[in-house]
Amino acid sequence: MLLYQYFRTWKSFILAQIIMALTYAYIGEPFCAWVKLVHYLEWRYRYSFLYYIIVGIATRALILKLASLSKPQDLTTK
Repeated sequence: MLLYQYFRTWKSFILAQIIMALTYAYIGEPFCAWVKLVHYLEWRYRYSFLYYIIVGIATRALILKLASLSKPQDLTTK
């Protein structure tokens, strides 16, 4: 939600999404595994990296599409 709120353009959003995915997948998840909060079976951190990016981009695209559909249409004829 914060990425969507603070990064308005697609270019800045995707860059921030990649940085967030790197941080979560390669720092956050190994830390959680180290302190035994999670136990991964047949899962690699690179899968999480790709998952975070794909879900973030798909979610932003869906939100922008829904926002454009909810805007009032100009019904006046010229």
